[in-house]
Amino acid sequence: MEKRYEWRELSEDGLLRKSPECGPRYDRETINGYCGFSTEEEALAAYAAFKKAHKYGVPNELVLVALYKAPDVDA
Repeated sequence: MEKRYEWRELSEDGLLRKSPECGPRYDRETINGYCGFSTEEEALAAYAAFKKAHKYGVPNELVLVALYKAPDVDA
């Protein structure tokens, strides 16, 4: 089973939403990068770097979610 981590924002109605993109319109980026992170430490380092680069575009409270993907099974 494959495990990866992604940052999510907890909305006021209790939903975990993908974190918004930041940056200029022609060069948008997200805190999760292309496909999340393989370790919790990578995710924490990315949060710190992203928060430093986009001071006002990142919520102060995010949730780090572990996502699991089952291996493909041949039919």
